Amino acid sequence: MRVCNSSRTLGAFVTPTSTTTFHQSNSTPPPTAITTRHRSPDFIAPNSVEMASPNKHDSPIQAGLDESAELDRRIKGLPQELQDEILGLTVAIEPASVDIDRSYKPPWQLAINKALRQKVAQKYYSSTLFVTVVNDRDEIAILNWLSSLSADHRHLISEIRLCLGHNCTMCNHFDPNTMRDLRKRIWLGVHRQIISDLRVGGRVFKGKKIVEDDQGNTREVWL
Repeated sequence: MRVCNSSRTLGAFVTPTSTTTFHQSNSTPPPTAITTRHRSPDFIAPNSVEMASPNKHDSPIQAGLDESAELDRRIKGLPQELQDEILGLTVAIEPASVDIDRSYKPPWQLAINKALRQKVAQKYYSSTLFVTVVNDRDEIAILNWLSSLSADHRHLISEIRLCLGHNCTMCNHFDPNTMRDLRKRIWLGVHRQIISDLRVGGRVFKGKKIVEDDQGNTREVWL
């Protein structure tokens, strides 16, 4: 029958397959997976990024350590006399004025090694101006300091400057002239002990004196 044929023809247009095909044609196509062929030259896959391990030779600190190690190796290859000379120049102590009080500490260069200590001590004790304040006998740090030194080091000392202090506790009730005289007596007693017991020559000690020239100008000198 014609009608049946028409229905069969119409059914061909409304089959599920045809409908699905119709909707797919009007929807957004699914994303295409990126393959090696589709990657641009600038593409970097997230999982392919690797952190470069630091090269120790690229570090400025490491480079400095390497240079120091190389210098140390070369110095150790020199004769011992030259090694001692280089070390002595490296830790040399410049002449200065040093206060001898309860807070005094010897320079660290004296504790490096025995051979170097002799050279450092020769320079240190002979060129340093040691300054101490004389108040009471109990406060005279110079006596304890000299007692702590070896005889060899004491003999190297070239100058000790003495300053008469103003905090003499036993002199608080005396006038300035009496205080000055008492401080001198205190120092003379200690000085005699230093000379007799510690064998330090009197020439080493210097006292401050005010001198005046012809024009009336005054200045301090150590005699």
